[in-house]
Amino acid sequence: RISLFMKVLLNWLLVASLFAASPKAAFADVSGLTPCKDSAVFKKRLDGSVKKLQARLANYTEGTPAYLALEQQIDQTKAR
Repeated sequence: RISLFMKVLLNWLLVASLFAASPKAAFADVSGLTPCKDSAVFKKRLDGSVKKLQARLANYTEGTPAYLALEQQIDQTKAR
């Protein structure tokens, strides 16, 4: 039979382990990284990705499932 003291001790250990194991927030501005919205390199890669997807889009008839899927992928790429 577990005593009241042991129950309280186990509860405190459980709470302490949960706080110790929780992830900490990371801040990109602290580490010297450039946000994607301000990065010329990111914009260049984004434009290249969209251009390739639009080239693939030209191979399909408008309204087909493949065409709609590529349009959705282009929208998702631009939303990043």
